[in-house]
Amino acid sequence: TYLKTGVASQVQLQRKLRNMKFSGTDSLSNYIVEFEKTVTELRNAGGKMDNLEVISQLLASITKPQYQSVVTAIDILFSQENCKVTLDFVKSKLLSEELKFKQIEGESAEGSSSSFMSHSGKKKKFPSKFPPSKFSEKFPYKCYGCGVRGHKKSECPKNNQGKKANVTENDDEVAFITCMSSENHGKETNRILRFVVDSGCTNHLVTEEFEQFMTEKRQVQHNINVAKKGESVQANTEGTLHVETEDGVKVRLENVLVCKNLTHNLLSVKKVESKGMGIVFEKNQVLIRSRKDRVLARGKLEGNLYFLNLLSPNLCEANVTGIDQDLWHRRMGHSSTYPASKVCEVCLQGKQTRNPFKTLEPERKAKKLLECVSSDVCGPLNPVAHTGNRYFITFIDHYSHFTVVYFLKHKSEAFEKYKEYLALVQNKFKTLPERLRCDNGGEYISHEFKNHSKQKGVQLEYTVPRTPEQNGVAERLNRTILNKARCLIFESSLEKHFWEEAVATSVYLINRTPTSTLPDKTTPAEIWYGQKPNLNKIRVFGCTSYVHIPTEDRRNKLEPRSRKMFLVGYTDNGYRLWDPIKGKVVSARNIVFDETMQKRMNIPQDVEVIVPQDREEKERDELEQESGSRSEEDSNNMSNDMTEDTIKDSNTDARPKTRAGRKINLPKRYEDFAMDYDEDLFAALSAGNLLDDVPQSYNEAIASGEGWEGAIESELQALEKNRTWQIVERPKNEKVIDSRWIFKEKEIGKEKVKKARLVAKGFQQNNPSYEMYAPVARMVTLRVLLVMCLEEDMYVGQLDVKCAFLNGELKRPVYMNIPQGLKVNSNLNNVVCKLNRALYGLREAPKCW
Repeated sequence: TYLKTGVASQVQLQRKLRNMKFSGTDSLSNYIVEFEKTVTELRNAGGKMDNLEVISQLLASITKPQYQSVVTAIDILFSQENCKVTLDFVKSKLLSEELKFKQIEGESAEGSSSSFMSHSGKKKKFPSKFPPSKFSEKFPYKCYGCGVRGHKKSECPKNNQGKKANVTENDDEVAFITCMSSENHGKETNRILRFVVDSGCTNHLVTEEFEQFMTEKRQVQHNINVAKKGESVQANTEGTLHVETEDGVKVRLENVLVCKNLTHNLLSVKKVESKGMGIVFEKNQVLIRSRKDRVLARGKLEGNLYFLNLLSPNLCEANVTGIDQDLWHRRMGHSSTYPASKVCEVCLQGKQTRNPFKTLEPERKAKKLLECVSSDVCGPLNPVAHTGNRYFITFIDHYSHFTVVYFLKHKSEAFEKYKEYLALVQNKFKTLPERLRCDNGGEYISHEFKNHSKQKGVQLEYTVPRTPEQNGVAERLNRTILNKARCLIFESSLEKHFWEEAVATSVYLINRTPTSTLPDKTTPAEIWYGQKPNLNKIRVFGCTSYVHIPTEDRRNKLEPRSRKMFLVGYTDNGYRLWDPIKGKVVSARNIVFDETMQKRMNIPQDVEVIVPQDREEKERDELEQESGSRSEEDSNNMSNDMTEDTIKDSNTDARPKTRAGRKINLPKRYEDFAMDYDEDLFAALSAGNLLDDVPQSYNEAIASGEGWEGAIESELQALEKNRTWQIVERPKNEKVIDSRWIFKEKEIGKEKVKKARLVAKGFQQNNPSYEMYAPVARMVTLRVLLVMCLEEDMYVGQLDVKCAFLNGELKRPVYMNIPQGLKVNSNLNNVVCKLNRALYGLREAPKCW
C-alpha cells in the first residue's frame, strides 16, 4: 500500500467526510470506526483537522433522533468546561447511549405488558386480532397498550373500546415506570433536570440530588406504589422546585416529593392538568400548553419514554427563594432580581420614576359637544405682533376637536377671552361647557375666574403641578399650531411680527383638516358647524393678491383699478390682506391671487409700520433713543444706475428705524453737530472697527510664516531692555495672571510694518478700585485746547512715546506667567515673571504712567 497525498486527495477525503451520515442501519461502533479511518487518511494526505473539528463533524453526522439528547448534553458541557470534551469522551457517551437503546428494545421484545398492571394484579394479555396500523412501516416497535408491533399506544385501536388501564382502585399514590430500568436514561448534566412525563404518576417525583434546590421543604412519610406488585418507594421530603424551561419560561412545581432509589424524575400529568394546563402527545413530542394555548415546554420521545428537559436554578438562587426575601434583597443592593416582599422605601428613594400615562378608555371620552374643553396659554412670543399682542389662548372641544383662538397683550386678559368663548358657545349651542381642563397658571386660578366658572356651572379640572401630560390635548394643539405657523411664515417670507396672522390661519386650516381622532376622515369644522367646509376658498398664505379698487376710491378714470397686497388670513365672507402702502391689514373680496413662489415681501421705505405700545415699551424706546442706539439699517433695493440726485431726493428722511419700522429721533444733545448719513462718513467713523487680516494669537502668527517672528522678537528685546520683569520662583498665596500677544500691521509711508505688543490680562487682578485709572481726555477739553491754539496762532505738534507705559514703575508686586516666545534660562523649575514696570493691560498702568 501507499499513501495518497496531494490536494486532490484532500478534497476527495474532505467531501467523503462531510457526506458521511449515521442512519442507524448499521451499529454505531462500526460507523465510528469508519469515521476515524477517514479522518486518519485525511491527515496522512496532508490535511489539517484538529480534535474540536473532528468532534463537531462527528456529532453533526449523527442525525438519528435518539442521540440528540447526548449531542445536546455534550454541547452544554463544552460551553462550560471545554477541556473535558475529548474525542474519547464523545465516543464513550455515544456508545453508552447505543447500549441503553439495545437494552430497552430487548426488554420490550420480551414483553412490555409486564410494566403496566391492572387493579387485579393479573397480567393482561391482549390478543393480536387488531389489524396493523397504517404507520407500521415507520414504527418498528410494539405497542405498550396491546403488544402488537407497528403502532404506538396513542394510536392503538384499543383506545376506542373505552377500557381504562393503569388505574388503581383507590387514591393511593402510585408511579408506574419508576423501576422500569435499572440505569438512568441520560444522566443529568449540571443544571439540566430531565423528567419523564408519566400519566400514571400522582405526584412529581425527583431524586435525592435535587433536594438542595428545593424550597419550602418539610418532612413527610409517603409510601408510593410502583407498577411491580409488592414494591414501593419512600418519600421523606416534600417541597417546591423552581425550574425554567429551555424557552426561558419560569415554572414553579409544588408538592414535589424526594424519593430514594429513584431512577427517573417523574412529571405527573395529573398535577399539570390540575393547574389548568394541557398536555398533548403528538409527532414524537410532548407539549405542555397554557390556558391561552401557549406552548410553555416541549419534550420529545426517546426510546419508549417521553423526556422533558428543565433547567434547575443555581444553588444560590434556590437558597434565596422564600428564605428571608427582604434580607437578600438588601444584600444584593436592592436588585429587582431579588425582589422585596413588600414596598421598599429605599428602592423608591433611589429608583422611583414617573407613572406611565395610559390612553383614555373609549367610555371615558367625550360623547357630545362641549362635554369637555381644554385650554392653554402660549407665549410670550418674540417679536411682538404687528397688533401689539404677545400671547394667544386656545379653547379646544374634546368631542369635535374644534379650536377657537384669541390673542392677548397680557396674560391677565385670559379671563375676558374666557367670557367671550362662553358667550360664543352659549349663543351657538344654547349650552355651556361641562368641564374646563387647564393648568395651574395664574390666569386660570384667579378668584374671578373660579367664581365666574362656578356661577356658569363649569367644572374646572386643574392638572397636577409639573404634569402637562394631563392637559395633553391643549399642549399638543399648541405645538401643532406653532409648527404650522412657522411653515407659513418661512414659505411666505413674511416678517416674524406677522406671527399672529400665521397662528390665526393655522387654526383656520386645522379646523378644516381631517384628524385621526374623528371617524371617516371627518373634520372638526364639519361637526362644529353641522356641514362640510368649503375648501375652494383656501389659498397659499402670503401669496401676492391683486385687490380690486372700487370706483368710489378712484380719483379719475386713469387711476389703476387694482392694488398689490399679500394674503395673511381669512374672514367669514372674504380675506385678510396686508396692505404695504397703508401699513395695515384690510379685508377684501374681489381678489386675483398669484400663488406662485414669491420673493421676500418688501415694504416701501416711506411706509411706517405703527405697532401699539405699552408704557414699558415706550419708556424702553425712549431710553434707547437717549442712548443713541440704532437698529440694523433697512436693505436698499434701489438700482445702481440711479443718479446721485435721485438718491438724495429719495432719502430726505434717512433716520434709522427699528425692526418694527419705528423711526429713531436724534437726541437733542447732538443737535449742534452736522450728522449726515453719508456712506463715506459712516465708513470713516467705522474705520477703527474694521477687521484686519492679522493673527489673533501667538501660535497663529508663528504658523503663518509672514514674518511676525521679527515683531515678536523686537517687542521682547524692548521689554528686557527696560527691565520690565525679573524671573523668580512662583510665590505662594499670590495671584499669578496671564498674558497675550496683540498684532497690528501699520502703514508708515508706503510700507507696511508689522507690530507686536505683549499685553497682561489685568482683568484677572484683584486690585482695589482706587488703583484703577483711565487717562481719557474729554472732547470739550480738546476743543478748548485747539481753539486757544488757533486764537494765539500756535503750532500744534504730535508726539508718540514708544513703550510709554514701560516708563512707569509699579508700587506693588505683580506676578505673571512666562509669556509665549520668551526663553528662560533658570535653574528653577516653577518660575514666573515678577513685573517691575507698568506693562500694558495692568489696571494700575495708566495711573503709574
